[in-house]
Amino acid sequence: MGGYFHRSMSRRFKYLLAAFLALIVYETYLIFFYAYRVANIEEREEAIIEQNAELRKRIADRRSHLSYIRTNAYVDRVAKETQGLKNPGEEVFLFLSEEEYSAHREYDTIRDIVNPPVEPSPTAGMSNEEKWWYYLFSDSKRPSDSVSP
Repeated sequence: MGGYFHRSMSRRFKYLLAAFLALIVYETYLIFFYAYRVANIEEREEAIIEQNAELRKRIADRRSHLSYIRTNAYVDRVAKETQGLKNPGEEVFLFLSEEEYSAHREYDTIRDIVNPPVEPSPTAGMSNEEKWWYYLFSDSKRPSDSVSP
């Protein structure tokens, strides 16, 4: 009888040992899993804190810009720059660099306003049939010009 009891204890001991080892492996897995999650959460928390600081800075910059836009100085500057206006009693001086002056020296504003340069139409002098041919088939040459004598 003693052998049966010893064999059954041995089998029970093996089952308990296997269960205990499985429990240790599972607890080790949980420790590493939650340690990884905590590290991941800390990294995300740091990234969110950095983004929050950046957004606070952008908000502060935009608020200061908004307060500047609401001032009379800004309205005055925009009116002068975009519409060419000036305050009463104010004289405007325009300073040009040598490159800007030479680039605009040959530009004749009055001539271009009175007689603006006009490019000749590619269909000028074409018959109605040639115009249809030109527009429908996007031919850059006139049909009559493409035929050689």
